[in-house]
Amino acid sequence: MDPITKTAGAEDKLQSHLAEMEARALDGGPALLDAPRIDRQARLQALKDEVADLQETVAGIKARVARTRQQAVSVVKSGAEWADASAHAQLGSYPWAKLAGASAATFVGTRILRMLPLGGILSIAAPLIISQIKARNARR
Repeated sequence: MDPITKTAGAEDKLQSHLAEMEARALDGGPALLDAPRIDRQARLQALKDEVADLQETVAGIKARVARTRQQAVSVVKSGAEWADASAHAQLGSYPWAKLAGASAATFVGTRILRMLPLGGILSIAAPLIISQIKARNARR
């Protein structure tokens, strides 16, 4: 093909394209030069919509977290009330004083047992216990 013909064909295409753009501009439709601006506005609006949706989602999540916290507080309160009522039912009017007394008695009893010479007592008692067990087994 001749370079002059190629140039003439390209020139015709360019003129055709420019005429099309001019016609669009005169019709009030978007010109090709306005397309990037329109795309940018559409993207901006889409991003604004997405941000609004995300804000709604975050608000919903915050509401659910607040509800869950409130339920957890009520569960803890009801559990504490149940434990208190149960202690009163089992131990009477002053359950905490009675529990403190039982703990103190256990502490004192443990201290007394530690002071006893259990090794000597066990060395005396073990043969007696074993002889009693053998005697019972022999009777059978």
